[in-house]
Amino acid sequence: MTLISNKLSKLIFAGVLLLGVVFPVQAQESLTLSVTPPLFQLAAVKGQAWQSSVKVVNSNSFPITIYANPVNFAPVGEEGRGQFIPIFENDTGGQTLAEWITVTNEAIEIPAETSKDIPFIVNVPENAAPGGHFAAILIGTKPPENNGATAVRTSQVVSSLFFLSIDGDVIEKGAIREFSVNDGFVPKPEVTFLLRFQNEGNVHVRPQGEIKILNMWGKERGVIPINHGSHFGNVLPDTVRKFDFSWKGESSISDIGRHTAVVTLGYGNKARQTVSQQVSFWVIPVKLTISALLVLLTLVLLIRWAIKSYVRHMLSMAGIDPDERAAEKAGGAVVMNKRLKAISKEKTDYSRSRIFKDNWLVQFVIEYKYFFVGIPSVMLLLGLLFWFLSGALVSEKSFEATIGEGESEIKINSEELKRQEQIEPAPVESSSVITEESKQEFTLRLINVSGEPGTAARVSIDLEREGFRVNTLEPGLERTQNNTVIVADARVSEVAQALSKLLDKALLSLKQTDTDSDEQPEIIIYVGKDTLE
Repeated sequence: MTLISNKLSKLIFAGVLLLGVVFPVQAQESLTLSVTPPLFQLAAVKGQAWQSSVKVVNSNSFPITIYANPVNFAPVGEEGRGQFIPIFENDTGGQTLAEWITVTNEAIEIPAETSKDIPFIVNVPENAAPGGHFAAILIGTKPPENNGATAVRTSQVVSSLFFLSIDGDVIEKGAIREFSVNDGFVPKPEVTFLLRFQNEGNVHVRPQGEIKILNMWGKERGVIPINHGSHFGNVLPDTVRKFDFSWKGESSISDIGRHTAVVTLGYGNKARQTVSQQVSFWVIPVKLTISALLVLLTLVLLIRWAIKSYVRHMLSMAGIDPDERAAEKAGGAVVMNKRLKAISKEKTDYSRSRIFKDNWLVQFVIEYKYFFVGIPSVMLLLGLLFWFLSGALVSEKSFEATIGEGESEIKINSEELKRQEQIEPAPVESSSVITEESKQEFTLRLINVSGEPGTAARVSIDLEREGFRVNTLEPGLERTQNNTVIVADARVSEVAQALSKLLDKALLSLKQTDTDSDEQPEIIIYVGKDTLE
């Protein structure tokens, strides 16, 4: 069995533990180094040897002298940080990966703006323990000391990590130790999730999956990918790795209520295993909820009053007094009050008949006024209910998500994910003012305000086919609009007009800026509902 280097390993890490996402390090104020590949993921058997090399790039305008040295690697904490452990600090009897790596300890000269390959050999001993072993080759600008220590004497280094799995009694086992939300009740659809995954095996695993957010009707309101591309990394044996995510959805009264977030992770190379867990939270926009309840209560009371009044009116027309029994129980005062009301009603009816005696439509409306109040109220209530359900039962809506935090923070949104799902069209002859060969001296930003996720993604593909480069794709979570509108810097009016023509004569708004400004011109396209047609 040969050692295998994973081609995708360059994209695995983000953070200090993932020390391989291009390693530009300032050894001095004007010194820059980088190393590739940042990570070797290897599989081996006992007694096997494997050789390769790491490439060190000197992008400086002057030559540099570097030194290479193998060290062991161990995680620290749950945030994805790690530490390098020199070989001399461990009395392991040749059982660590750093001791199996042979690399030159001589000074290596790299001319200005060139690169050099540094060869190394990994010799796995016959008595190597099965499971995972972790190390790194540190590349620094200062030589190691000659007092028995073998560590590079500088903190300004770059490194290439080694994750080695030795065949044998390999255990791949993991569990979700925690999946929680920062607040169980939120006034708007914005929450932060905490995920803690524990590796209970003896080899490193890379859990991959997603967090799916569902509303109370089971409809998708967001999907956060986990460990796809370069988002996160591996979890080393006997460690717990903490991941942070945040989600922001569309503000809508139709998505009020209980939401559920379900995390599903798969891991393991020999036998793929899956773990899942879920957490619930409530989205209760207080002001909108109170307003909606007041409207509903008003409609219900109005309908109740109209029905009750209409029934009393019909009973009176049939010669049945609805208050007769109440009057008998209440006595003479009620009877007198009733007579006074009857006299007043007769006078009112007489006045109305004098005024509207020739207008039969008005008399008809007055006669059945309770009916004409109740029916519109019922229709309005049913219309509101239909509107609520139609919004709540939409299969998916726009969202934004943040993966990680601090310097390793990555932002994604529904438009970008939709764009990744779509197949890139074949290039065609461009008819726009921008060509692939020309430099785009402005930023192009697309915001989806159509109300349907993926609309701006489709438009971006069409524009890129025409030679434009879309810099930013965003969902418009706070509003929707019918018409597509282009807001552009007046300095790029010609390009904006070309975009308007491509987008079926979209509305164009030019804004004046200082012609001496050093800021790059910006064009914002608000993609409206008209693009759906």
